[in-house]
Amino acid sequence: MSSLKAKMLRHKLEGKLARADDAGFLQLMWATVIMQSGNPGPAMAYIKAPKDAITDDPRSKQIIRKWEIEHSSISS
Repeated sequence: MSSLKAKMLRHKLEGKLARADDAGFLQLMWATVIMQSGNPGPAMAYIKAPKDAITDDPRSKQIIRKWEIEHSSISS
């Protein structure tokens, strides 16, 4: 993915997150952790994700690390 495309997607995501209420934001964080826990089923009703992102493999390029989620919850 090009740097420009990544920047545009990040800007779009930040706009959507800015409009989310607290419960929706917490639900997104929960679903992300569950989606990458090895048992993603419960999260699939709450989040749409590329198939490559549904993994618990820490080497995956699509993994979202728990400390990144914690940082997001502190920053918002």
